Amino acid sequence: MIGKTVSHYRLLEKLGAGAMGIIYKAEDLKLDRFVAIKFLSRSLGFDSEHKSRFVREAKAASALEHVNICTIYEFGETQDGELFICMAYCDGDSLRERLKRGPLPLGEGIHIAVQIAEGLAKAHKLGVLHRDIKPANVMLTSDGVVKIVDFGLAKVPQEVGLTRTGAIMGTVPYMSPEQLKAEALDYRTDVWSWGVTAYEMLAGRLPFRGGSEPSIMEAILKNAPPALNQLCPEIPFELEQIVSQALSKNPGERQRNAEELVGALRRVKPPSDVRIVTNLGIPSRASVAVLPFANLSTEPDSEYFSDGLTEELIHVLSSFPKLHVVSRTSAFEFKAKPQSIRKIGEQLKVSTILEGSVRRLGQKLRVAIRLVSVSDGYCLWSQRFDREMKDVFEIQDEIARSIANTLNIELGRDVDQDLVRCRTVNIEGYDLYLRGRFQWNKRAGEGFGRALDYFERALTQDPNYAPAYSGIADHHIAAASWGLEVPAEAWAKARAAAERALALDDGLAEAHASMGTIRMWYEWNWKEAEREFRRAVELNPGHPNAHVQYNVLLLQRGRFDEAEREIRTALLSDPLSIRINSYLAGVFHYRREYDRSLQQCRRALELDPNDVELHVVQGLNYEQKGAYGEAIHELENARELSGNNPLILGPLGSCYAGSGKKELAMELIDELDQASQQAYVAPISWAMIYLGLQERDLAFKWLQKAAEVREVLLCYLGVGPIYDCIRGDPRYRSLLRQLGLNLDPQLQTMTETRIAQ
Repeated sequence: MIGKTVSHYRLLEKLGAGAMGIIYKAEDLKLDRFVAIKFLSRSLGFDSEHKSRFVREAKAASALEHVNICTIYEFGETQDGELFICMAYCDGDSLRERLKRGPLPLGEGIHIAVQIAEGLAKAHKLGVLHRDIKPANVMLTSDGVVKIVDFGLAKVPQEVGLTRTGAIMGTVPYMSPEQLKAEALDYRTDVWSWGVTAYEMLAGRLPFRGGSEPSIMEAILKNAPPALNQLCPEIPFELEQIVSQALSKNPGERQRNAEELVGALRRVKPPSDVRIVTNLGIPSRASVAVLPFANLSTEPDSEYFSDGLTEELIHVLSSFPKLHVVSRTSAFEFKAKPQSIRKIGEQLKVSTILEGSVRRLGQKLRVAIRLVSVSDGYCLWSQRFDREMKDVFEIQDEIARSIANTLNIELGRDVDQDLVRCRTVNIEGYDLYLRGRFQWNKRAGEGFGRALDYFERALTQDPNYAPAYSGIADHHIAAASWGLEVPAEAWAKARAAAERALALDDGLAEAHASMGTIRMWYEWNWKEAEREFRRAVELNPGHPNAHVQYNVLLLQRGRFDEAEREIRTALLSDPLSIRINSYLAGVFHYRREYDRSLQQCRRALELDPNDVELHVVQGLNYEQKGAYGEAIHELENARELSGNNPLILGPLGSCYAGSGKKELAMELIDELDQASQQAYVAPISWAMIYLGLQERDLAFKWLQKAAEVREVLLCYLGVGPIYDCIRGDPRYRSLLRQLGLNLDPQLQTMTETRIAQ
């Protein structure tokens, strides 16, 4: 057949074969385009039922015009009497072939599942029932667009009587219970098949398995599938519920049709926000990662400037609502680690990469930059700027606008007015600020103190530079949170700096995020804290820290589902952040999903096996599961990695007490007493050990001390599983009122059930 011309189509190559026929790639000689032609197998051409099915496929698909349904161009018959369908050619693989290469990333699976549902919704709206939705009948184009194919088993309004009574038609692993029982079918059978396909993409396996078709059929009819969140721990709760409903044995419990399915999917957040990804895992929505600019300056200590310029540009681009920008943490993972543009793009899930170099000599500045397409390495835009240092803000502005123009992004009136906010006419002050950010990003050791020094020196040059005040606020917030200063003193300094930053520039997103943290952890003003976090997200939707801190507020209020949405939104911008991955594990822990939290910890530890916080969260999970040996092992690891941080002695002592090693728990109390003679130690550490020892009076004594100094960890009092043992104590309720925390009814029920057990 290769080389043969049928009608005005020249057959070029065989694409595949199935039970019904053979598909070829062909050239449309009239319109100069590639098409796909499906021939009904000759062996079936004399069978009236198969002929009817083939005609039905052409009629059903040709009536459906939708981006997610393969377009039918022509139905015809050769001179030899062979029936064929000419359709659009998809330059990609089937979903079945894609799944053979391994499990799909969450974002990719969600994106494909949504598109399948949207294509089915169009079919259902026009009265067409597919009846054979499965990965082999879903094509993925190179642009990431789903195309549903093969309507050979479809029921169309005018031909509802073609299927024999009692006939079982379809592909067994994807067939609904009513299909297997040869009962009357409606749109809900397609909903079931969608559910099976979505489950397979997200879990990496079929929901119903067996060694033979009869055993698979029995599983479909009788067994419940493994919980999807056990196989895909990161799946949002709402999406899991949608798939679970689609797989209800009783059709009456499923979504009524694909339109209802799409409606439910659109209400899921962040899955509906998950950046659109192609079958290669690369977003087709406008997205960019700004890689650390290479430092070509001759001065050995000038790296702060190239890094600072990179970070500033990330911040500017993140304010574009229609552009997905990878945050600094994940982008800087590739600093001095040579990899291909394509590999970096696939890991960060972006369609473009911005890279460049910075050379500074005195007040002379050269910035060379280029925007590269991840899919083919093509340079979309490039430019070199030879300017004076005083023009650094104009350079940032021009780069940001050029990227927006290249990617066809509408900025909006507010964004367009002033892309690069917080300008300072004092270049020396700006230079000191960048040095401070460089040290701040190191966090540990001397960098922490140096950052504060540089921020304060920047203000001596320009007393009205708002970002420097915001940097000072963040420094004192961290000092209070990490127990490096007496909390009440550190919080007072943080609040003064944040208030000054906002007085100078109320449009500074990071200052609103800082103020939200202060309202939350120092003032216990939960309503105002939420208002500040929402304002920060509004000003800069791509600012991960605003989403992270908002997640913390929601978590401490017991609003777990909302907290998960916020932390997943942060992960979209910062997928390689240890901190954000750790917070996701924390959401699962406080929701009492300990196995799910452990799975998330293990996944995150692949990024950094020595992360202290992740080992602590693992220890807390094991403690709640009663696995004290594993809990103590994890917390001892954390203790060693942290250099014997007193904050870790609390949960460790609690585990010692819970496992019966009370003498070891008392030894840790002695250690805390000694450490407190030298430096500030958080009272919560004593409280946790006394809770493990069941010494309630002493535990409440230290909890009250924690309240007096505004201890950060006390804000988890309402949700922490470690406090379940005292929830019935009036002193516990009194503390909650003192913090302004109301116990969420959902959490109340959860904990009461646990206490009863």
